Amino acid sequence: LAHFNENLPLVLTTDASPVGIGACLAHRVTENGKTFLKPLSYASRSLQPSERNYAQIDREGLAVFWAIKHYNQFLLGKSFELHTDCSALTRIFGSKNDLGGLASGRLNRWAVFLMEYDFKVTHIKGSSNRVCDNLSRL
Repeated sequence: LAHFNENLPLVLTTDASPVGIGACLAHRVTENGKTFLKPLSYASRSLQPSERNYAQIDREGLAVFWAIKHYNQFLLGKSFELHTDCSALTRIFGSKNDLGGLASGRLNRWAVFLMEYDFKVTHIKGSSNRVCDNLSRL
């Protein structure tokens, strides 16, 4: 794991499974002409029994909400990139905050809470999200 450096860009990656949620906070680093993510921290937790009944999009939203709260001391007041394998969250939590009545009440509440953070949501393939996928299943 790397040490936090406020001068390097941050990337937060999240994922959810039917039993848990996982997150990885990393720096985007370029060395020898190659760009890669250098992890700072990993985090995961099991879902509560009631959370296991959430729709998959709500579990993915919970993973984002929980991870941003968990890493609040690193993320508040700093621009960062959020990686998720749930494409619907790019619209709900994205810069346009396209809530438009399509999202559940809890996703709307989380989106409003997250408006105080400066982040860009990027959709990644599920196959590229192996670390957080494994963390969410611990």
